[in-house]
Formats: sequence, C-alpha cells, structure tokens
Amino acid sequence: KYPLEYLIQQAHQMAYEHTKKATYIKEQPIEDTSRNLYGLIYYIGGDAASNIQFFLTDRDSWFVRGALYIKAQPNTDSLKPVIQFMKTDLDTLLQTFRWKPRNPYAKRHVTFIFNKR
Repeated sequence: KYPLEYLIQQAHQMAYEHTKKATYIKEQPIEDTSRNLYGLIYYIGGDAASNIQFFLTDRDSWFVRGALYIKAQPNTDSLKPVIQFMKTDLDTLLQTFRWKPRNPYAKRHVTFIFNKR
C-alpha cells in the first residue's frame, strides 16, 4: 500500500518526535545479508515516552516497525532495569528473526500491539 521509502521515513519521524524530552538518540544499523534483514534501532535516552524503536525490512516486500512504550511516567532512573531487559529481548528477537515465504493471499501491513502485563 505504501512505498518502502515512505515507511522508513515515517519510522524515522516517529522516533525523532521524542527529541523534546530525549537527551540523545543513538541509531544502530541492522544489516544481515544472509537473512535479507536490514533496518535501524533507535535508542532514545532521557525521559522520553519511548526509549527503544526499530524497523526491519527486506528492502523489497516486508516492513516491520516496533516501539517500546511503558505504561508509566517516563523516568530514566527508575525505568532503567526495564529498558535494559527490553534491550536484551530485542537482541534476541533480532538474532532469531526470519522472513516467512510470501503467501500471495496474506494481508500486508498488519499492525500488532503487544500489551505486556
């Protein structure tokens, strides 16, 4: 439905909307040619509403975007253990992520919301 360049630009814009409260934004590129996996992780420091965001793509058909929002008042000091735990989870997700073979009947651009309690 949307061109890949537009989706990447939107992901970048959503990450940088947090600059009002962020003390820094560090970008970490993702490139694994063996799995056809490319993207970017945004580590956002300070009392921003979202401290980790990322996107993944195969540069052709697939695009996945994720963002960590914690249902609590943003406070870097008290949320540091949770954010570190989520970084570890994200590392695991990235190490194990694989694109499934294309199903011509599958919907594209489906949004998933995970609510951890």
